[in-house]
Amino acid sequence: MEEGGSANAEPGEGSPSGSWSQYVSKFWRTFLSMNLPTDQRTPFFERLPEIYRIRDAEQFPPDQLRAYLRAFEHAFGAIHENIEALYHDLFIDTCDDWVIPYLADLLGTTHLQGEARTLRADVADTIALRRRKGTLSVLERLTANLTGWAARAVELRENRSGRST
Repeated sequence: MEEGGSANAEPGEGSPSGSWSQYVSKFWRTFLSMNLPTDQRTPFFERLPEIYRIRDAEQFPPDQLRAYLRAFEHAFGAIHENIEALYHDLFIDTCDDWVIPYLADLLGTTHLQGEARTLRADVADTIALRRRKGTLSVLERLTANLTGWAARAVELRENRSGRST
């Protein structure tokens, strides 16, 4: 057994070779797969063992536990919906319109005027350009965005052999 890992650990599941992003991705896939509408979720009361449901029906007044768990389930559903909304607000493609200026501020984008869809496109474009920073395709795309003209960037540096490319 390797140090820090288990003998049966698969990559991405607690082993040293697994990355944090794989773990988070697996967590959110699992979390969102459980995200059923409230009417499709199994009620908490139905998840209890049969003995507790029988005893709850025999109590006076009956169904106190069922009523308590129904109220708790309502609060749990509200928290679940809030967590789902926060997750969607992490990404420019799925965030609410009011989140766009905050994401733009985090990126340092200064063009914050216009409709929500143009702001969303501007922030998404900024993210795409920053991911490919320093490449020729960024220069071509940025030139086209700023001037409206098609541009072709050519790298003019010398190779190790002394020839320019």
